[in-house]
Amino acid sequence: MKKIVLLLLFFCFTTIHVNAASPYYTVPKQKSITSGIYQDGKLIIAAKNESPTYPFMITDVVSAGGNLFYTENEKDYFIDSACMLAFEKYELRFRSKNGTISTVKGANINGRRGNIGSDGTYVYFVSNKTNSKGDLTRVSSTGKERKVLVTDVQDFWMSGNEIFYVKNRSFYKMKVTNYRSTVLAIGKGKLLTPSNCEKLNYIHYDEGIAFLSAVTNYRHRFDLYDYATGQSKAMVYKTNDQIFKNKNITTITIEAIDFKNGNYLVSEDHSLFLRDVNGKTLKKVVTLPENLYDPYLFFEATYLKSIYLQQGKLTYLQGKKLYTKSF
Repeated sequence: MKKIVLLLLFFCFTTIHVNAASPYYTVPKQKSITSGIYQDGKLIIAAKNESPTYPFMITDVVSAGGNLFYTENEKDYFIDSACMLAFEKYELRFRSKNGTISTVKGANINGRRGNIGSDGTYVYFVSNKTNSKGDLTRVSSTGKERKVLVTDVQDFWMSGNEIFYVKNRSFYKMKVTNYRSTVLAIGKGKLLTPSNCEKLNYIHYDEGIAFLSAVTNYRHRFDLYDYATGQSKAMVYKTNDQIFKNKNITTITIEAIDFKNGNYLVSEDHSLFLRDVNGKTLKKVVTLPENLYDPYLFFEATYLKSIYLQQGKLTYLQGKKLYTKSF
């Protein structure tokens, strides 16, 4: 699950998430819990520079060739003076099968484009060039062989074995089997990327992409791209509540969208509710032990990790354990 979150003091990061195919996941610092990489509630790799005030030291983890790759905060920043924002610098580190931890030299990952992905053989990331773009790069499971796949990439993430990236304000999809890129029709040439001072007009979820294409009084139109089908459709939402606020998608608090019918999930008062495009509440999906993570309060205990509305399944982190609920 992907969210863009703005923090106090104008620092920004991309939130942690879980790879549904991997048994490993990241856990932030929470009171007596050590931040790091966990498996089944057990600490596998501890953050080397754990901070008492900043919980997100290790933000993402994937595996390739039996080795674990992860991004770790360097406690340093890329400064964007135009936006008056600072973005974390990440090291790309890996632990080999024998337990040795090394750093991928020159990875130079900007938290603005901080995702990493894996197809099981290679690991993919964007190596920073400027605050607005970088090079989509592939590294071998040994951490040594590197190849630039696409230059001047503005955003990047993976869904299964497909790579999605933004270049020239358009979405592209690339298959890892042949590395051929195709441009998506939705949002073509119109995307506001993370370099637009975080005023985005798109967001990617676990099941697809939502592009905010038009806003009128009490109406928001989203162009939706479904990963599973590769199809796009437009959905118009009646927006007479506080879930939708303006053209900046970072202020829209939707946790997930069903890319078949447009229903969406929102969090309110310890619970997740499913609503239709007219804003009608269809059902309460789940009540969680505590409120979901609030980006302005560092040590909340519950973090959504993934949501698959079409499967009726969500995964969240409570303490240092992952829980999956069906609905």
